[in-house]
Amino acid sequence: MTIYYYVAERPVLEFFQFDHSRIPHGLVQQAQEFEVEGRRELHFIVGTRRGNPKVADLLLNYRLDPRHYQRLGISSTDVVEMLKSGRPYYSKDGLESPLLPLDKSTRFIWDAAGPEFWKQLPRDTKIISFGGPNIKTLGGLLDALEGPNSNMVGIVTSDYPSYWTGLQ
Repeated sequence: MTIYYYVAERPVLEFFQFDHSRIPHGLVQQAQEFEVEGRRELHFIVGTRRGNPKVADLLLNYRLDPRHYQRLGISSTDVVEMLKSGRPYYSKDGLESPLLPLDKSTRFIWDAAGPEFWKQLPRDTKIISFGGPNIKTLGGLLDALEGPNSNMVGIVTSDYPSYWTGLQ
């Protein structure tokens, strides 16, 4: 299940005192307009939450249908590496993306602006998501990623190679 997290454009602009040059261009390009509480307004995508499959299921299912996984870019060597990692979960977002061993059952992929941009904003900035866990603020999202009871791993797509190297 994929869950998108959004922040309304207005509080971001207010925080940066309407200095549009401080808003990443990619963030503006991805902005989406939808209705919340009876008003249509632009929203910036903070990121996307996705579930991580279990490595144990990968091993079992790969034995049953290796061709399915090979079409996804997962080889028998990859399966062995996942088992060696000792991590219970993995992710593979596309044919060209790396296969990542993970410790948590969900991952959060930061969109265009990345975590550094969002960490500048007040923690009480309202987050909007449709479905999924009850995360209402930017601080709640950051706690879910980095707090003592975090339940997601945060991934910046441009950091895939360094993330992978750090796990080995």
